[in-house]
Amino acid sequence: MKKERNNTSQFVDSGGDLLLDGDACVDILRATLAKRASLRLQVKGFSMTPFVRNGDVVTLSPISGDKVGVGRVVAFLRACDRKLVIHRLVGVLQGPEERYIPKGDNLSGPDDPISRADMLASVEKVERGGKVLSLGMGPERGLIAYLSRINFFCGLSLFKSWLFFPLRQKILRQQ
Repeated sequence: MKKERNNTSQFVDSGGDLLLDGDACVDILRATLAKRASLRLQVKGFSMTPFVRNGDVVTLSPISGDKVGVGRVVAFLRACDRKLVIHRLVGVLQGPEERYIPKGDNLSGPDDPISRADMLASVEKVERGGKVLSLGMGPERGLIAYLSRINFFCGLSLFKSWLFFPLRQKILRQQ
């Protein structure tokens, strides 16, 4: 007798993590937030380096009225491609409806402005290697938003590796 193949293997990796495409991930995020619960996701990408890195786990929570402002890291659907994006709010455009300027800390330019209604969730926690990181999520986030807006972090990781490469090579040769 032939065993039926379990189709869940296409959605679960060898470590037991659930793998979802963008639309499925957004649907689960919306359903979770509608119940006023939080959802943990692993980040893919480098746009928020150094504060949120590729492989970090973020906790996304519903946004209450007092959680919107410059420096806050939020999740939203980018208008041009409907992709789920996690970026920092670096500015506010005043008008009949406030619009917020999101930007990846490691990107040279901002995204298109978004409204409060466009924001799906707020990043409440960042975990790296099992440790909770607080830098970039606390009161310093306003300063970080300013530095991000002037592209201070853009390419910083590349510069850091270039700066320390000769020192690292010297250390390795001495071992």
